[in-house]
Amino acid sequence: MMRPAYVVLAVVMLLAACLDGDGPGTSASSTRTAEPTRTSPDSSIDSLQSLGEALYSAAEIDSAQSLFRVALDLAQQGSDSVGIAHALTWLAKAGWRLGDLRDARRLGEESLDVKLRFGLEEELFDTYNILGLIAGRESRLLDASDWYELATEVAEATGDSTSLCKVRSNLAEVHTYLGDYRAARDGFLRARQLARAVGDPRCEGRALIGLGMLDQEEGSTLTAIDHLEQAGPLLAAAEDPLGEQYRVGHLGSAYAEIGDLGRAIALLENALQQARAHGVRQDEASNLELLARLNMDAGHLRRALELFSEAKKIDVELGLRDELAMDLLAEAEIYQELGNLTLARKNAEEALSIHREIGARMREIEDLVTLAELSHEAGFGEDARFRLGEAEQLATELDVPAAYLEVALTRARLAELDNDPRAVLSALAPVIQDLPRGRSSREWEVQALRARAHAAQGRLDSAAAVGRQAIAAVERVRGELASGVLRTGYQRQREAVYADLVMVLLRMGEVAEAFEIADAARGRVLVERLASVRDEVIGSPGTTGSVANGERLLWRIQDLSRYLEELGEESIGDESAETVETIDRLQGELERARAEYSAALVSAAEAAERDPEAAALLGIRSGGAVDVQQALEPGEALLEYLLTPDRLLLFVVRADTILHFESEISRDSLASRVRLARGLLGQPNLRVEASYAVLMGLYEVLIAPAANEGALAGVAQLMVVPHAELNYLPIAALRDGEAGRYVVEQYSIIHLPTASALPALRHRDGRSLAGVHAQAFAPFPGGLPASEVEVRAVADAVEDTRLRTGAEATERMLREGLNSATVVHVATHGILNALNPMFSRLELAAGVNQGESDRSRQAEVDPQDDGRLEVHELLGMRIESPFVFLSGCETGTSAAWATNFAGGEESATLAQAFLHAGAHNVVATLWPIEDEGAASFTGAFYRELGSRSPAGAMALAQRAMISHPLHGAPHYWAAYRLSGSGWLPTEPQEGPRVSVESKGQELRSTETQR
Repeated sequence: MMRPAYVVLAVVMLLAACLDGDGPGTSASSTRTAEPTRTSPDSSIDSLQSLGEALYSAAEIDSAQSLFRVALDLAQQGSDSVGIAHALTWLAKAGWRLGDLRDARRLGEESLDVKLRFGLEEELFDTYNILGLIAGRESRLLDASDWYELATEVAEATGDSTSLCKVRSNLAEVHTYLGDYRAARDGFLRARQLARAVGDPRCEGRALIGLGMLDQEEGSTLTAIDHLEQAGPLLAAAEDPLGEQYRVGHLGSAYAEIGDLGRAIALLENALQQARAHGVRQDEASNLELLARLNMDAGHLRRALELFSEAKKIDVELGLRDELAMDLLAEAEIYQELGNLTLARKNAEEALSIHREIGARMREIEDLVTLAELSHEAGFGEDARFRLGEAEQLATELDVPAAYLEVALTRARLAELDNDPRAVLSALAPVIQDLPRGRSSREWEVQALRARAHAAQGRLDSAAAVGRQAIAAVERVRGELASGVLRTGYQRQREAVYADLVMVLLRMGEVAEAFEIADAARGRVLVERLASVRDEVIGSPGTTGSVANGERLLWRIQDLSRYLEELGEESIGDESAETVETIDRLQGELERARAEYSAALVSAAEAAERDPEAAALLGIRSGGAVDVQQALEPGEALLEYLLTPDRLLLFVVRADTILHFESEISRDSLASRVRLARGLLGQPNLRVEASYAVLMGLYEVLIAPAANEGALAGVAQLMVVPHAELNYLPIAALRDGEAGRYVVEQYSIIHLPTASALPALRHRDGRSLAGVHAQAFAPFPGGLPASEVEVRAVADAVEDTRLRTGAEATERMLREGLNSATVVHVATHGILNALNPMFSRLELAAGVNQGESDRSRQAEVDPQDDGRLEVHELLGMRIESPFVFLSGCETGTSAAWATNFAGGEESATLAQAFLHAGAHNVVATLWPIEDEGAASFTGAFYRELGSRSPAGAMALAQRAMISHPLHGAPHYWAAYRLSGSGWLPTEPQEGPRVSVESKGQELRSTETQR
């Protein structure tokens, strides 16, 4: 609806004076310069004051406040004017920090009166500064600015650079809030320059927080994360827990914006706990608001309303009017989602009234565009146009690119709802010129709207061209993210862009490219990991060189950006020809680097032709259709699914053809069916026939369209690439009602996260189980009695098997087994971490250091042998074992299923982590399996594995279980899923020319050479 509110709330947190810069020894008030005014100096007062300031700096605000009160009483008894002034100032700071703004202002004004009355001019900075902070918290922005100007005069007069650093940051906060981003950035940069000059890591760290939040406000989230990460070591060096609390909260908001909800929640929960521990109510409210936003985006609207309600109570209690308005606007969005437009408009109107009263002009624009959308939805077209007109006029007055973009996007969205593609293009035309620089995180939405407008007008070539630009904008940001999981999360938040282009390409008859874009719509973490592993193993100079060039280009962009920023700080006020020339030259290099990177993304086909691996790492291509076809055997078919809001797309890829099918079923409807199926299959005591109707209905949607057209004729093995909710559906259990059989009774099945992973996986050498060895782990035979039966079944199937049970089945032993054994079987607990999937884990026995006494061993466990093998650890490992069997609960599913966070977390599973780390094939589970049922299945599987591929053994084991008298229900066998290569030959086979066809609509045929 608007730009992500994480940005807005984060700036409010920033305005909550994360840059106050208080602390012992860091301000003018630390130096006693008015000894003559101290009628009765007392060292005990100084000691109390110093101790209180130290406690304040350590975030022990309540304790510090108590000491300041004692110091004030003593100073008043001794008529110590200096002591009185200092104690009053610090009591004002403590009151401001704890949210008692009315009392804080009174104390600050009393402090000012004492200092002016006794001529303590050099002591005025702290009082002016805290009065400015209080005014800012009370949304009296002009008053805040006036106080900061007075503080600046004092700092300049006394030559106090540290104090000047603080007040420049505080003024920059006000400029940020008023929408004057140029002045804000200049202020933060000057503050950072001063902090570096005087060696003040605390002030520099907080200036970096300010720059980070300003970056978010302007749409540069990756740069914001970089600034916030840089601030961490500085705040640690300064021992600044409150600054770290703010940084963590802001970082959580930034990660939420790029789609990494797991990390965002963890960070914000941490910040919330710190705020509560420190008793800082306003920061507690801000973190509650950000967590509420995450729940909104995840669809947990009721929970979001509860969190906003908690935050509003604090905001009302503390008189935080801007934060209250923010909560009201957020609640308006929730009520809109729930269909209560009357209440939504009421809340948005209240928010607008508050923001107008306090002069928050950027927030006013956000209120106005929200009201415009609400009025449009309610059918009040005249009011919608009026609100947009007000927002446009205010954007012109502010003259801020972000404001223009917000208004243009809203106007375009409303035009799209009115089915007026020309108006969409007209609305976006004025902001296009600001986008080629590639700095706006909203570029993808602008291009996506333009692409749909062209498609609606039947201009398919233009729609495809602009659609590629939209994807390039998503990929540009994605490619610069350091973590593969982050890249996946960011991309999946914007997957509709890919679906739009797929539909356009299908209308144009470009089926092969449509398939490639559909494959690119899902995360490429696995492919990228496989590519890097393969380069290490094969050492291909061409591939390695191309990949390295792409990575160096990204690093070059980052280095130039940072160097330019630092040079800009150092050269403030320096307008010499040499300095200007240097900055212009570096700016030109940065623009050329960005242009080169963007060109690589947009020219996807050319990049893939030059070097598929390099193109995969750059992001727009993970691999071509022909590469996937060459990796398929004649008896195999690859089924790739893509869910759009109103239909399901299916691509069937064979070694000699690509077919396309469409089913008109909404994504929501399909998701409901998947959840119903899982609910039924998860019940071990349910009659088998009770699930038939649901499983047959899903078969008709997912398999029948291809099977009925003969697309699966002669196929014995399916390679399945699911999408979104389909990741959690056991394809093996779907039932062909006409034949009366499950899918697994007709085909063996292998799952892949992307089609592009197949060529990378099959590039590795294939091998059989002949003459190999195995290791089988059962760390908890007492708690899981049948786990010992499982591992003995492995020993029966593989002659050279090492059994490790109980205390011997440690994490270290498993790590060693994964680096040597051909087969690794782990029968244990699998723990799904719904909050942060990177910490989902396998439970093993904890190791101990040898040669130590039992008492000392308890505290000396190696972190790599603590009995918790977690996903993030696996991603850093190198696994040699080609086959891993994870017989634990939910080892093949992720937090996305458990939390409704479907934002790309499907790859963050234990099974995928093993593939990332180098395993060829992994068996994992979709739901918890009873101990005895797991033992039965394992025995059936390993009896077949000695002479068959893993996929063949899996299919035969599942077929055998279907007729098992006790464990024949799909609950016992459908949870097992094989992912990987299948151990087939890796040398590409010569084959016929490839014809590309489509079912469901007329598409022209194309031919490609193998």
